[in-house]
Amino acid sequence: MKRIFRLFVILGLASAVPALYSCSDKNKIAVDDGDEKPGEGDEKPGEGTDNPGEGGENEPPVASEDAIRQFFLNELGSLKRYTDSGMDTYSASDLVDVNDIESTQKRVWSLWKAANESFSEEKLQQIIAFDSENDFGYFKLPVELETKWEYDGTYWWNTNEVVKMNYHWGYGGGSKPENGFPAFVYLHGSGGVSSEWNTGYSLCSQDYVKAGPSAYFVPRIPNGITTDEFSFYRWWQKGKQYVWDKIIRQIFLGDSDIDPNRFFFFGISEGAYGSQRLASFYADYLAGVGPIAGGEPLVNAPSENSANIAFCLRTGSLDDSYGRNALTAAAKADFERLQAAHPGYYDHKIDVVEGAYHATANLLYYDTIPWLINKTRKTNPKYVYWERLEQDGIYRRGFYNLYIPETEKPTERRCYEMTITGNTVDINVSKVSYTATAWEDKHKMPIAYDKTYSNVSGGKLGIFLGSELVDLTKEVTVNINGKQAWKGIPELKLENLVNSCALYYDPYRLYPAYVEVDL
Repeated sequence: MKRIFRLFVILGLASAVPALYSCSDKNKIAVDDGDEKPGEGDEKPGEGTDNPGEGGENEPPVASEDAIRQFFLNELGSLKRYTDSGMDTYSASDLVDVNDIESTQKRVWSLWKAANESFSEEKLQQIIAFDSENDFGYFKLPVELETKWEYDGTYWWNTNEVVKMNYHWGYGGGSKPENGFPAFVYLHGSGGVSSEWNTGYSLCSQDYVKAGPSAYFVPRIPNGITTDEFSFYRWWQKGKQYVWDKIIRQIFLGDSDIDPNRFFFFGISEGAYGSQRLASFYADYLAGVGPIAGGEPLVNAPSENSANIAFCLRTGSLDDSYGRNALTAAAKADFERLQAAHPGYYDHKIDVVEGAYHATANLLYYDTIPWLINKTRKTNPKYVYWERLEQDGIYRRGFYNLYIPETEKPTERRCYEMTITGNTVDINVSKVSYTATAWEDKHKMPIAYDKTYSNVSGGKLGIFLGSELVDLTKEVTVNINGKQAWKGIPELKLENLVNSCALYYDPYRLYPAYVEVDL
Protein backbone atom coordinates (compact mmCIF):
# COMPACT_ATOMS: atom_id res chain seq x y z
CA MET A 1 0.00 0.00 0.00
CA LYS A 2 2.84 2.38 0.79
CA ARG A 3 4.34 1.86 -2.64
CA ILE A 4 1.01 2.57 -4.33
CA PHE A 5 0.66 5.80 -2.37
CA ARG A 6 4.25 6.72 -3.20
CA LEU A 7 3.51 6.24 -6.89
CA PHE A 8 0.79 8.87 -6.59
CA VAL A 9 3.15 11.28 -4.86
CA ILE A 10 6.04 10.88 -7.27
CA LEU A 11 4.02 10.84 -10.48
CA GLY A 12 1.73 13.64 -9.38
CA LEU A 13 -1.46 11.63 -9.71
CA ALA A 14 -3.10 13.18 -6.66
CA SER A 15 -3.90 16.19 -8.83
CA ALA A 16 -5.85 16.33 -12.06
CA VAL A 17 -4.22 14.29 -14.85
CA PRO A 18 -4.37 15.37 -18.49
CA ALA A 19 -6.60 13.20 -20.66
CA LEU A 20 -5.04 10.57 -22.91
CA TYR A 21 -4.31 12.17 -26.24
CA SER A 22 -6.84 12.65 -28.95
CA CYS A 23 -6.12 14.17 -32.32
CA SER A 24 -8.91 16.69 -31.86
CA ASP A 25 -7.51 18.00 -28.56
CA LYS A 26 -3.82 17.25 -28.71
CA ASN A 27 -2.68 19.68 -26.03
CA LYS A 28 -4.35 17.82 -23.19
CA ILE A 29 -1.41 15.61 -22.34
CA ALA A 30 1.38 18.16 -22.19
CA VAL A 31 3.57 17.60 -19.14
CA ASP A 32 2.69 20.08 -16.42
CA ASP A 33 5.72 20.48 -14.18
CA GLY A 34 4.77 23.94 -12.96
CA ASP A 35 7.78 26.02 -11.93
CA GLU A 36 9.82 23.00 -10.87
CA LYS A 37 12.31 21.20 -13.04
CA PRO A 38 12.07 17.39 -13.23
CA GLY A 39 13.45 15.93 -10.01
CA GLU A 40 13.22 19.17 -8.02
CA GLY A 41 10.83 20.06 -5.22
CA ASP A 42 10.37 19.31 -1.56
CA GLU A 43 11.03 15.62 -2.05
CA LYS A 44 13.68 14.19 -4.33
CA PRO A 45 13.17 10.86 -6.08
CA GLY A 46 14.04 8.07 -3.68
CA GLU A 47 13.57 10.19 -0.54
CA GLY A 48 10.68 10.30 1.92
CA THR A 49 9.11 7.76 4.26
CA ASP A 50 9.68 4.87 1.84
CA ASN A 51 13.19 4.02 0.70
CA PRO A 52 14.00 2.72 -2.78
CA GLY A 53 13.86 -1.05 -2.74
CA GLU A 54 11.92 -1.20 0.54
CA GLY A 55 10.63 -4.70 1.18
CA GLY A 56 13.75 -6.60 0.14
CA GLU A 57 17.29 -6.03 -1.04
CA ASN A 58 16.61 -7.57 -4.45
CA GLU A 59 13.54 -5.50 -5.25
CA PRO A 60 13.85 -2.82 -7.93
CA PRO A 61 13.83 0.78 -6.73
CA VAL A 62 10.71 2.89 -6.53
CA ALA A 63 10.09 4.82 -9.74
CA SER A 64 10.69 8.50 -10.34
CA GLU A 65 9.74 10.75 -13.22
CA ASP A 66 13.42 11.31 -13.98
CA ALA A 67 14.14 7.58 -14.12
CA ILE A 68 11.20 6.86 -16.43
CA ARG A 69 11.99 9.77 -18.72
CA GLN A 70 15.65 8.75 -18.90
CA PHE A 71 14.69 5.15 -19.72
CA PHE A 72 12.51 6.43 -22.55
CA LEU A 73 15.34 8.64 -23.83
CA ASN A 74 17.74 5.70 -23.78
CA GLU A 75 15.32 3.59 -25.79
CA LEU A 76 14.75 6.39 -28.30
CA GLY A 77 18.50 6.67 -28.87
CA SER A 78 19.12 2.95 -29.22
CA LEU A 79 19.42 0.99 -32.47
CA LYS A 80 19.15 -2.35 -30.69
CA ARG A 81 15.87 -3.30 -32.31
CA TYR A 82 17.55 -3.06 -35.73
CA THR A 83 20.86 -4.72 -34.86
CA ASP A 84 20.19 -7.54 -32.41
CA SER A 85 16.41 -7.51 -31.98
CA GLY A 86 16.91 -6.48 -28.37
CA MET A 87 15.63 -3.80 -26.10
CA ASP A 88 16.22 -2.91 -22.49
CA THR A 89 13.51 -3.24 -19.86
CA TYR A 90 12.55 -0.94 -17.02
CA SER A 91 12.22 -2.25 -13.46
CA ALA A 92 10.49 -0.63 -10.48
CA SER A 93 8.66 -1.98 -7.45
CA ASP A 94 5.61 0.30 -7.72
CA LEU A 95 2.20 -1.32 -7.85
CA VAL A 96 -0.85 0.24 -9.47
CA ASP A 97 -4.30 0.04 -7.95
CA VAL A 98 -6.92 -1.21 -10.42
CA ASN A 99 -8.92 1.99 -9.90
CA ASP A 100 -5.92 4.10 -10.90
CA ILE A 101 -4.95 2.36 -14.14
CA GLU A 102 -6.34 5.04 -16.44
CA SER A 103 -4.78 7.97 -14.61
CA THR A 104 -1.42 6.17 -14.44
CA GLN A 105 -1.58 5.40 -18.15
CA LYS A 106 -2.12 9.08 -18.86
CA ARG A 107 0.85 10.10 -16.77
CA VAL A 108 3.19 7.49 -18.30
CA TRP A 109 2.10 8.68 -21.74
CA SER A 110 2.83 12.28 -20.79
CA LEU A 111 6.36 11.26 -19.74
CA TRP A 112 6.78 9.41 -23.04
CA LYS A 113 5.69 12.54 -24.89
CA ALA A 114 8.07 14.68 -22.88
CA ALA A 115 10.97 12.34 -23.70
CA ASN A 116 10.11 12.44 -27.39
CA GLU A 117 9.86 16.22 -27.39
CA SER A 118 13.30 16.59 -25.79
CA PHE A 119 14.93 13.84 -27.88
CA SER A 120 17.18 15.29 -30.57
CA GLU A 121 16.15 13.79 -33.90
CA GLU A 122 14.68 14.68 -37.25
CA LYS A 123 10.99 15.27 -36.78
CA LEU A 124 8.27 14.61 -39.29
CA GLN A 125 7.52 18.09 -40.56
CA GLN A 126 4.15 19.64 -39.85
CA ILE A 127 1.78 18.56 -42.58
CA ILE A 128 0.49 21.20 -45.02
CA ALA A 129 -1.80 21.20 -48.04
CA PHE A 130 0.09 19.71 -50.98
CA ASP A 131 2.60 22.20 -52.35
CA SER A 132 5.64 20.69 -54.05
CA GLU A 133 7.85 23.63 -53.06
CA ASN A 134 7.10 23.45 -49.34
CA ASP A 135 5.78 19.96 -48.46
CA PHE A 136 9.27 18.48 -48.68
CA GLY A 137 11.51 16.95 -46.00
CA TYR A 138 13.97 14.13 -45.39
CA PHE A 139 15.16 11.58 -42.86
CA LYS A 140 18.75 10.40 -42.54
CA LEU A 141 19.31 6.65 -42.29
CA PRO A 142 21.90 5.56 -39.70
CA VAL A 143 25.06 4.32 -41.43
CA GLU A 144 24.82 1.14 -39.34
CA LEU A 145 21.63 0.28 -41.23
CA GLU A 146 22.23 1.57 -44.75
CA THR A 147 25.07 3.63 -46.19
CA LYS A 148 25.34 5.48 -49.47
CA TRP A 149 26.41 3.67 -52.63
CA GLU A 150 27.64 5.35 -55.80
CA TYR A 151 28.45 4.26 -59.35
CA ASP A 152 31.48 5.35 -61.37
CA GLY A 153 30.42 3.78 -64.66
CA THR A 154 32.16 0.49 -63.92
CA TYR A 155 31.04 -0.67 -60.48
CA TRP A 156 29.24 0.38 -57.33
CA TRP A 157 31.15 1.20 -54.17
CA ASN A 158 30.20 1.98 -50.60
CA THR A 159 31.02 5.58 -49.62
CA ASN A 160 30.23 4.96 -45.92
CA GLU A 161 28.26 8.20 -45.94
CA VAL A 162 24.82 8.93 -44.55
CA VAL A 163 22.01 8.44 -47.03
CA LYS A 164 18.76 10.42 -46.94
CA MET A 165 15.17 9.41 -47.57
CA ASN A 166 13.57 12.46 -49.14
CA TYR A 167 9.79 12.71 -48.89
CA HIS A 168 6.72 14.77 -49.63
CA TRP A 169 4.18 15.04 -46.80
CA GLY A 170 0.92 16.74 -47.64
CA TYR A 171 -2.85 16.52 -47.54
CA GLY A 172 -5.72 17.26 -49.87
CA GLY A 173 -9.33 16.42 -50.57
CA GLY A 174 -10.84 18.80 -48.03
CA SER A 175 -10.47 20.02 -44.47
CA LYS A 176 -9.19 17.88 -41.59
CA PRO A 177 -11.73 15.41 -40.14
CA GLU A 178 -12.49 15.67 -36.43
CA ASN A 179 -10.11 12.85 -35.47
CA GLY A 180 -7.41 13.81 -37.94
CA PHE A 181 -6.54 12.82 -41.49
CA PRO A 182 -6.18 9.20 -42.53
CA ALA A 183 -2.51 8.82 -43.54
CA PHE A 184 -1.18 6.74 -46.42
CA VAL A 185 2.48 5.86 -47.00
CA TYR A 186 2.90 5.51 -50.77
CA LEU A 187 5.77 3.25 -51.93
CA HIS A 188 6.88 3.82 -55.53
CA GLY A 189 8.00 1.26 -58.10
CA SER A 190 11.51 0.23 -59.08
CA GLY A 191 12.01 2.20 -62.28
CA GLY A 192 14.08 5.36 -62.48
CA VAL A 193 13.98 6.78 -58.98
CA SER A 194 13.17 10.40 -59.84
CA SER A 195 10.47 9.55 -62.38
CA GLU A 196 8.88 6.97 -60.07
CA TRP A 197 8.87 9.42 -57.16
CA ASN A 198 7.38 12.18 -59.29
CA THR A 199 4.68 9.85 -60.61
CA GLY A 200 3.78 8.82 -57.07
CA TYR A 201 3.61 12.44 -55.96
CA SER A 202 1.30 13.28 -58.85
CA LEU A 203 -1.00 10.35 -58.07
CA CYS A 204 -1.18 11.18 -54.37
CA SER A 205 -1.53 14.97 -54.62
CA GLN A 206 -3.95 15.04 -57.55
CA ASP A 207 -5.76 11.70 -57.89
CA TYR A 208 -5.91 9.78 -54.62
CA VAL A 209 -7.06 12.80 -52.60
CA LYS A 210 -10.29 12.71 -54.61
CA ALA A 211 -11.41 9.86 -52.34
CA GLY A 212 -11.76 12.36 -49.47
CA PRO A 213 -9.68 14.34 -46.98
CA SER A 214 -6.44 12.37 -46.65
CA ALA A 215 -2.69 12.73 -46.06
CA TYR A 216 0.16 11.11 -47.99
CA PHE A 217 3.75 10.40 -47.07
CA VAL A 218 5.54 9.96 -50.41
CA PRO A 219 9.15 8.82 -49.91
CA ARG A 220 11.97 8.54 -52.44
CA ILE A 221 13.96 5.32 -52.11
CA PRO A 222 17.34 6.32 -50.61
CA ASN A 223 19.52 3.98 -52.70
CA GLY A 224 17.92 3.19 -56.05
CA ILE A 225 20.37 0.37 -56.73
CA THR A 226 19.72 -3.06 -58.19
CA THR A 227 22.58 -5.24 -59.46
CA ASP A 228 23.23 -8.94 -59.74
CA GLU A 229 25.12 -8.83 -56.45
CA PHE A 230 22.85 -6.79 -54.23
CA SER A 231 19.92 -4.41 -54.06
CA PHE A 232 18.89 -1.56 -51.81
CA TYR A 233 15.69 -1.03 -53.79
CA ARG A 234 13.47 -2.75 -51.22
CA TRP A 235 10.98 -0.98 -48.97
CA TRP A 236 11.17 -3.59 -46.20
CA GLN A 237 14.91 -3.36 -45.51
CA LYS A 238 16.19 -2.36 -42.07
CA GLY A 239 17.13 1.20 -43.07
CA LYS A 240 13.57 1.78 -44.24
CA GLN A 241 12.19 0.08 -41.11
CA TYR A 242 14.02 2.75 -39.15
CA VAL A 243 11.96 5.38 -40.98
CA TRP A 244 8.66 3.51 -40.67
CA ASP A 245 9.21 3.12 -36.92
CA LYS A 246 10.05 6.80 -36.64
CA ILE A 247 7.01 8.16 -38.47
CA ILE A 248 4.64 5.71 -36.76
CA ARG A 249 6.05 6.74 -33.36
CA GLN A 250 5.83 10.46 -34.14
CA ILE A 251 2.32 10.22 -35.59
CA PHE A 252 1.12 8.24 -32.58
CA LEU A 253 2.26 11.05 -30.28
CA GLY A 254 -0.85 12.88 -31.45
CA ASP A 255 0.71 16.16 -32.60
CA SER A 256 0.60 15.67 -36.37
CA ASP A 257 -3.07 16.20 -37.32
CA ILE A 258 -3.23 12.49 -38.23
CA ASP A 259 -5.67 9.87 -36.97
CA PRO A 260 -3.35 7.08 -35.72
CA ASN A 261 -6.12 4.55 -36.15
CA ARG A 262 -6.24 5.21 -39.89
CA PHE A 263 -2.67 4.57 -40.99
CA PHE A 264 -1.93 2.63 -44.19
CA PHE A 265 0.84 1.37 -46.47
CA PHE A 266 0.20 1.07 -50.20
CA GLY A 267 2.21 1.16 -53.40
CA ILE A 268 2.68 0.06 -56.99
CA SER A 269 4.92 -2.74 -58.33
CA GLU A 270 8.01 -2.76 -56.07
CA GLY A 271 5.86 -0.67 -53.72
CA ALA A 272 3.25 -3.42 -53.84
CA TYR A 273 5.79 -6.02 -52.76
CA GLY A 274 6.90 -3.70 -49.98
CA SER A 275 3.42 -2.90 -48.70
CA GLN A 276 2.37 -6.57 -48.75
CA ARG A 277 5.44 -7.52 -46.72
CA LEU A 278 4.94 -4.64 -44.32
CA ALA A 279 1.32 -5.73 -43.81
CA SER A 280 2.53 -8.92 -42.15
CA PHE A 281 5.27 -7.14 -40.23
CA TYR A 282 3.44 -4.04 -38.93
CA ALA A 283 -0.20 -5.17 -38.88
CA ASP A 284 -0.71 -4.10 -35.26
CA TYR A 285 -0.17 -0.43 -36.27
CA LEU A 286 -2.24 -0.51 -39.43
CA ALA A 287 -5.82 0.02 -40.48
CA GLY A 288 -5.03 -1.53 -43.84
CA VAL A 289 -2.73 -1.95 -46.83
CA GLY A 290 -3.13 -1.60 -50.59
CA PRO A 291 -0.60 -3.34 -52.85
CA ILE A 292 -1.22 -2.53 -56.55
CA ALA A 293 0.22 -4.52 -59.48
CA GLY A 294 2.19 -6.79 -57.19
CA GLY A 295 1.98 -10.20 -55.63
CA GLU A 296 4.48 -11.34 -53.04
CA PRO A 297 5.22 -15.02 -52.29
CA LEU A 298 3.24 -15.79 -49.15
CA VAL A 299 6.31 -17.17 -47.40
CA ASN A 300 7.45 -13.50 -47.25
CA ALA A 301 4.05 -12.12 -46.23
CA PRO A 302 1.89 -14.67 -44.37
CA SER A 303 -1.78 -13.86 -44.84
CA GLU A 304 -2.57 -15.02 -41.29
CA ASN A 305 -0.86 -11.96 -39.77
CA SER A 306 -3.45 -9.69 -41.43
CA ALA A 307 -6.36 -10.93 -39.29
CA ASN A 308 -7.25 -7.48 -38.01
CA ILE A 309 -6.53 -5.17 -40.95
CA ALA A 310 -8.17 -4.37 -44.28
CA PHE A 311 -6.23 -5.89 -47.18
CA CYS A 312 -6.67 -4.69 -50.78
CA LEU A 313 -4.58 -6.23 -53.59
CA ARG A 314 -5.23 -5.61 -57.31
CA THR A 315 -3.14 -7.04 -60.15
CA GLY A 316 -3.80 -7.45 -63.87
CA SER A 317 -4.61 -10.86 -65.30
CA LEU A 318 -2.00 -10.26 -68.02
CA ASP A 319 0.70 -9.20 -65.56
CA ASP A 320 2.67 -12.44 -65.50
CA SER A 321 6.19 -11.12 -64.83
CA TYR A 322 7.56 -12.66 -61.63
CA GLY A 323 4.27 -14.50 -61.31
CA ARG A 324 2.43 -11.42 -60.10
CA ASN A 325 -0.98 -12.53 -61.39
CA ALA A 326 -0.55 -16.07 -60.04
CA LEU A 327 0.69 -14.82 -56.67
CA THR A 328 -2.29 -12.45 -56.40
CA ALA A 329 -4.64 -15.35 -57.16
CA ALA A 330 -2.86 -17.40 -54.46
CA ALA A 331 -3.35 -14.58 -51.93
CA LYS A 332 -7.03 -14.32 -52.86
CA ALA A 333 -7.56 -18.02 -52.23
CA ASP A 334 -5.66 -17.84 -48.95
CA PHE A 335 -7.66 -14.88 -47.62
CA GLU A 336 -10.93 -16.53 -48.62
CA ARG A 337 -9.89 -19.65 -46.71
CA LEU A 338 -8.98 -17.62 -43.63
CA GLN A 339 -12.14 -15.52 -43.77
CA ALA A 340 -14.26 -18.69 -43.86
CA ALA A 341 -12.39 -20.12 -40.88
CA HIS A 342 -12.51 -16.84 -38.89
CA PRO A 343 -15.66 -14.86 -39.76
CA GLY A 344 -15.33 -11.17 -39.02
CA TYR A 345 -11.58 -11.19 -39.56
CA TYR A 346 -9.51 -11.02 -42.77
CA ASP A 347 -11.41 -8.17 -44.38
CA HIS A 348 -10.12 -8.14 -47.95
CA LYS A 349 -10.65 -7.03 -51.53
CA ILE A 350 -8.31 -9.01 -53.81
CA ASP A 351 -8.85 -8.90 -57.56
CA VAL A 352 -7.07 -10.30 -60.58
CA VAL A 353 -8.35 -7.65 -62.98
CA GLU A 354 -9.28 -9.10 -66.34
CA GLY A 355 -7.42 -7.65 -69.32
CA ALA A 356 -5.05 -5.46 -67.31
CA TYR A 357 -1.28 -5.38 -67.80
CA HIS A 358 1.31 -4.25 -65.26
CA ALA A 359 0.83 -0.53 -65.88
CA THR A 360 -2.81 -0.32 -66.92
CA ALA A 361 -3.50 2.64 -64.68
CA ASN A 362 -7.19 3.16 -65.49
CA LEU A 363 -7.97 -0.46 -64.54
CA LEU A 364 -5.80 -0.87 -61.45
CA TYR A 365 -4.77 2.31 -59.71
CA TYR A 366 -7.88 4.13 -58.60
CA ASP A 367 -10.07 1.73 -56.59
CA THR A 368 -7.69 1.07 -53.69
CA ILE A 369 -7.90 4.34 -51.73
CA PRO A 370 -11.72 4.66 -51.88
CA TRP A 371 -12.00 1.14 -50.44
CA LEU A 372 -9.43 1.71 -47.70
CA ILE A 373 -10.06 5.30 -46.65
CA ASN A 374 -12.82 4.65 -44.11
CA LYS A 375 -11.24 1.55 -42.55
CA THR A 376 -10.01 1.89 -38.96
CA ARG A 377 -7.46 0.02 -36.89
CA LYS A 378 -8.63 -2.65 -34.47
CA THR A 379 -6.95 -1.85 -31.18
CA ASN A 380 -6.54 -4.70 -28.69
CA PRO A 381 -8.24 -7.46 -30.70
CA LYS A 382 -9.02 -10.69 -28.89
CA TYR A 383 -7.91 -12.82 -31.81
CA VAL A 384 -4.31 -12.47 -32.98
CA TYR A 385 -2.19 -14.58 -35.30
CA TRP A 386 1.53 -13.87 -35.44
CA GLU A 387 3.83 -15.79 -37.71
CA ARG A 388 7.05 -14.24 -36.50
CA LEU A 389 9.15 -13.67 -39.60
CA GLU A 390 12.28 -11.67 -40.24
CA GLN A 391 12.61 -8.67 -42.52
CA ASP A 392 16.20 -8.02 -43.57
CA GLY A 393 17.45 -9.87 -40.51
CA ILE A 394 15.16 -8.03 -38.08
CA TYR A 395 12.62 -9.79 -35.87
CA ARG A 396 10.02 -7.76 -34.02
CA ARG A 397 9.93 -8.40 -30.27
CA GLY A 398 6.24 -7.58 -29.90
CA PHE A 399 3.04 -7.90 -31.95
CA TYR A 400 -0.30 -6.66 -30.62
CA ASN A 401 -0.07 -7.67 -26.91
CA LEU A 402 2.39 -10.54 -27.39
CA TYR A 403 6.07 -10.20 -26.52
CA ILE A 404 9.21 -12.30 -26.96
CA PRO A 405 11.46 -11.87 -23.86
CA GLU A 406 14.54 -13.48 -25.42
CA THR A 407 16.95 -11.34 -27.42
CA GLU A 408 18.51 -14.17 -29.44
CA LYS A 409 17.44 -14.45 -33.03
CA PRO A 410 15.31 -17.56 -33.50
CA THR A 411 16.53 -20.65 -35.33
CA GLU A 412 13.01 -21.53 -36.51
CA ARG A 413 9.88 -19.71 -37.58
CA ARG A 414 7.17 -19.87 -34.94
CA CYS A 415 3.47 -19.07 -35.05
CA TYR A 416 1.48 -17.70 -32.11
CA GLU A 417 -2.32 -17.84 -32.34
CA MET A 418 -4.12 -16.15 -29.44
CA THR A 419 -7.83 -16.23 -28.64
CA ILE A 420 -9.23 -14.49 -25.54
CA THR A 421 -12.62 -15.64 -24.25
CA GLY A 422 -13.72 -14.00 -21.03
CA ASN A 423 -10.70 -14.28 -18.73
CA THR A 424 -9.16 -17.24 -20.53
CA VAL A 425 -6.23 -16.65 -22.87
CA ASP A 426 -5.67 -19.59 -25.21
CA ILE A 427 -2.46 -19.53 -27.23
CA ASN A 428 -1.37 -22.15 -29.70
CA VAL A 429 2.36 -22.09 -30.46
CA SER A 430 3.88 -24.10 -33.29
CA LYS A 431 6.84 -24.25 -35.64
CA VAL A 432 6.08 -23.77 -39.33
CA SER A 433 8.04 -24.84 -42.39
CA TYR A 434 7.33 -24.16 -46.07
CA THR A 435 7.66 -26.46 -49.08
CA ALA A 436 7.21 -24.95 -52.54
CA THR A 437 4.67 -26.87 -54.66
CA ALA A 438 4.29 -24.71 -57.79
CA TRP A 439 6.46 -22.31 -59.77
CA GLU A 440 5.77 -19.68 -62.43
CA ASP A 441 7.25 -20.42 -65.84
CA LYS A 442 9.26 -17.32 -66.72
CA HIS A 443 11.45 -16.81 -63.63
CA LYS A 444 10.85 -20.14 -61.89
CA MET A 445 9.68 -18.39 -58.75
CA PRO A 446 7.64 -20.38 -56.22
CA ILE A 447 3.99 -19.31 -56.28
CA ALA A 448 2.44 -21.90 -53.97
CA TYR A 449 3.55 -23.65 -50.79
CA ASP A 450 2.53 -26.38 -48.40
CA LYS A 451 2.89 -25.32 -44.76
CA THR A 452 3.79 -27.92 -42.18
CA TYR A 453 3.26 -27.27 -38.47
CA SER A 454 5.03 -29.08 -35.64
CA ASN A 455 5.39 -28.86 -31.87
CA VAL A 456 7.81 -26.46 -30.24
CA SER A 457 9.91 -26.82 -27.13
CA GLY A 458 11.89 -24.24 -25.21
CA GLY A 459 11.71 -20.52 -25.05
CA LYS A 460 9.39 -18.06 -23.35
CA LEU A 461 6.38 -15.98 -24.31
CA GLY A 462 5.17 -12.79 -22.66
CA ILE A 463 1.54 -11.64 -22.69
CA PHE A 464 0.70 -8.04 -21.83
CA LEU A 465 -2.83 -7.59 -20.48
CA GLY A 466 -5.09 -4.62 -19.90
CA SER A 467 -8.72 -4.03 -19.04
CA GLU A 468 -9.53 -3.93 -22.77
CA LEU A 469 -8.64 -7.62 -22.95
CA VAL A 470 -9.59 -9.19 -19.56
CA ASP A 471 -11.14 -8.35 -16.20
CA LEU A 472 -8.05 -7.53 -14.16
CA THR A 473 -9.89 -7.94 -10.84
CA LYS A 474 -10.50 -11.65 -11.46
CA GLU A 475 -8.40 -14.72 -12.10
CA VAL A 476 -6.90 -15.04 -15.55
CA THR A 477 -6.03 -18.40 -17.06
CA VAL A 478 -3.35 -18.73 -19.74
CA ASN A 479 -3.35 -21.97 -21.70
CA ILE A 480 -0.52 -22.92 -24.07
CA ASN A 481 -1.41 -25.59 -26.63
CA GLY A 482 -4.37 -26.66 -24.52
CA LYS A 483 -2.48 -26.95 -21.21
CA GLN A 484 -2.70 -24.50 -18.33
CA ALA A 485 0.53 -22.51 -18.11
CA TRP A 486 -0.52 -19.81 -15.63
CA LYS A 487 -3.48 -18.90 -13.46
CA GLY A 488 -4.03 -16.07 -11.04
CA ILE A 489 -5.03 -12.46 -10.56
CA PRO A 490 -2.42 -10.44 -12.50
CA GLU A 491 -0.22 -8.13 -10.49
CA LEU A 492 -0.55 -4.57 -11.79
CA LYS A 493 2.81 -2.79 -12.04
CA LEU A 494 4.08 0.55 -13.21
CA GLU A 495 7.01 -1.17 -14.95
CA ASN A 496 4.58 -3.00 -17.24
CA LEU A 497 3.06 0.30 -18.36
CA VAL A 498 6.51 1.77 -18.98
CA ASN A 499 7.85 -1.25 -20.85
CA SER A 500 4.80 -1.66 -23.06
CA CYS A 501 4.96 2.06 -23.87
CA ALA A 502 8.61 1.81 -24.93
CA LEU A 503 7.98 -1.39 -26.88
CA TYR A 504 4.88 -0.35 -28.83
CA TYR A 505 4.85 3.51 -28.54
CA ASP A 506 1.09 3.24 -28.82
CA PRO A 507 -1.32 5.07 -26.48
CA TYR A 508 -3.79 2.21 -26.89
CA ARG A 509 -1.26 -0.37 -25.67
CA LEU A 510 -0.18 0.77 -22.23
CA TYR A 511 -0.61 -2.44 -20.28
CA PRO A 512 -0.53 -2.68 -16.45
CA ALA A 513 -0.30 -6.50 -16.36
CA TYR A 514 2.24 -8.93 -17.77
CA VAL A 515 2.41 -12.71 -17.66
CA GLU A 516 5.42 -14.71 -18.85
CA VAL A 517 5.21 -18.44 -19.55
CA ASP A 518 7.62 -21.20 -20.56
CA LEU A 519 7.00 -22.99 -23.84
